This record gives sequence, structure tokens and C-alpha cells, in this order.
Amino acid sequence: MRSAREYVIRRIYRFIVDSRRTIMAWNTPKVTEIPLGAEINSYVCGEKK
Repeated sequence: MRSAREYVIRRIYRFIVDSRRTIMAWNTPKVTEIPLGAEINSYVCGEKK
């Protein structure tokens, strides 16, 4: 038989684990295009040798 102290410790641990799962859960971000009317006036090479 478990003691009352063990029961309380297990309940607190379970609460912490469950709340961390809730905090770490996230939704996929939604990508939205915004027209700026900007122009590209220079290009930079993406690779360096």
C-alpha cells in the first residue's frame, strides 16, 4: 500500500508532466503573402568559395 506522501508526489509529478505537454504543444504556423511593392536592386551570390 502506498503512503499518502507517495500519492501526493506522484500527483504533483503527473500535473507537471501534463502541463509541460500542454505548453509544448503548438499549431502549424499559417504562411501569408503580403504584397509590398518593393523592388530588388541588387543580388548577392549565395555560395562562397
